[in-house]
Amino acid sequence: MRVTLSPDGVARGLDTLVSEVQRLTRFGFTATELMRAKQAMMLSYERSVTESPDRESTSRADEYTRNFLQREALPTIWQELAFHRRFIDGITLAEMNALAAQWFPAQNRHVIVTAPDTGVALPSETELAGVVKTAMAKRVDQYVDIAADQPLMPMPPTAGSVAKVTTYAEAGITEWKLSNGATVLLKPTKLKEDQILFRAMAPGGTSVASDADLPSARAASYVIPAGGLGRFSEPTLDRILSGKAVAVTPFIGEVQEGLSGGSTPQDLETMFQLIHLRFTEPRVDPMAFASTSSQIRGLLANRAASPEIVFRQTLDAALSGDNPRRAPETPATVAQWDLGKAAAFYKSRFADASRFTFVFVGSFTPEMLQPLVQTYIASLPATHMGGTWRDIGVVAPPGVVEKTVQRGIAPKSQVAIVFHGPFEYDEAHLLALRAMTMLLQSRLFDTIRQELGATYSIEADQRTQKLPKPEYTIRIEWTSDPARTASVVERVFDEIRFVRNTKLSRDQVARIRAALLRDFEQDSQDNSYLLNQISRKVEDGDAALVMAHRAYRRA
Repeated sequence: MRVTLSPDGVARGLDTLVSEVQRLTRFGFTATELMRAKQAMMLSYERSVTESPDRESTSRADEYTRNFLQREALPTIWQELAFHRRFIDGITLAEMNALAAQWFPAQNRHVIVTAPDTGVALPSETELAGVVKTAMAKRVDQYVDIAADQPLMPMPPTAGSVAKVTTYAEAGITEWKLSNGATVLLKPTKLKEDQILFRAMAPGGTSVASDADLPSARAASYVIPAGGLGRFSEPTLDRILSGKAVAVTPFIGEVQEGLSGGSTPQDLETMFQLIHLRFTEPRVDPMAFASTSSQIRGLLANRAASPEIVFRQTLDAALSGDNPRRAPETPATVAQWDLGKAAAFYKSRFADASRFTFVFVGSFTPEMLQPLVQTYIASLPATHMGGTWRDIGVVAPPGVVEKTVQRGIAPKSQVAIVFHGPFEYDEAHLLALRAMTMLLQSRLFDTIRQELGATYSIEADQRTQKLPKPEYTIRIEWTSDPARTASVVERVFDEIRFVRNTKLSRDQVARIRAALLRDFEQDSQDNSYLLNQISRKVEDGDAALVMAHRAYRRA
């Protein structure tokens, strides 16, 4: 068992763990817990059978390797499923509880505490032993498994309708405009038989929050879900969803908010119910809020001791012109979180479904999704008030900026060279930037890694954004011996000048084109790639979705 704690919570955390083991040893699991465990295990194997035709090559290679090196058997996936169907039902509650009684015996256990070596007062070995002894002797009550067979929604909402249908035949995309103003984009595929992915998005995000409310607004998308959903706390919700392959997660970024997730075709209605509830019934739980806040404060407390984190925070601050709205989360900012403000901000961002576009990609037909969309999305409340993101005024510094961070004790230098500027954001320039970065990456690997042996890895990465203003960023990063930093930096700039000033040969163009086509052929067989491409078009405000498909083909 493992638990992550705040520095002052070691004794309390150990007491909780040991007490729970005692509860299990004395009373055992419940029948409903065992039932859910069996359901989850069988679901896993049934999904493996369904996914078998689309199984990744690396998974097969790993299995063959274990067979050769460890003499692991190689049954077919259907044989494994038959094995589990034969034996799982025969596992009894009495057998499980007999095993549980053998766990954590007094004569064979270890208590291991890891913590920073400065600024933290840890319990002594004697004190830890005392915590264990006290916890094992104290009275515990039998665990009550709150009924997990309750429906998420006792009654479905009053359905809306599809008001308008538009078909983009070349892209294979269908667009529905719903009666409440929401937009739905459907991209059926046959890439994975048991996978349906979705993303819902609307403009706004934390950019519309005031400076005073910003700390709570930034925390809203994880402190509110931590409280559960509708009538159910988060632990109860987990039990209800046990044995189902479904996820619906809210997010609130700087200029956008929404939901993301997916399910299997079998659990599709559950996914739509969760979508509806994430909009209409977020659950505000003060205890969950306090727990989440405490956990995050503990995780953040020692970030300043990490050279890598301080390096990245310094770099991000420089690129944002030290804009306070881009400042990293710290224990001090967590202390400013207010549950009431976080809940109010979350509800305000999801109050108007007419602002949202929902994108679905995967193994479905429009006919399969239409009744669910009409029941659970077209029924969402809509104020039709509109609204968009706000430019918070992040401006990268002009000219050359150099920052040096002195942290850590290891003889290692970490370097980042970043170029940024305005960008003509269209498919042609996106492709050109990607091709140029690939060429630069190849040159840097050949010279810095292979020729000079100055680093194990050097990466050139390109990023672009259209909102709030079109910009590009190229970041080159590596680690090396501090004594070689200056000479490696000089050589990197030599390679940059070479790429900038040298015309591509036909052979180089052919190799880049082949690499792009190879990437496309692999990516286009992935539902998440297609979802991201369509979502990017929506996020960028490009209504001509058919162009997305044409761009894939041109790549």
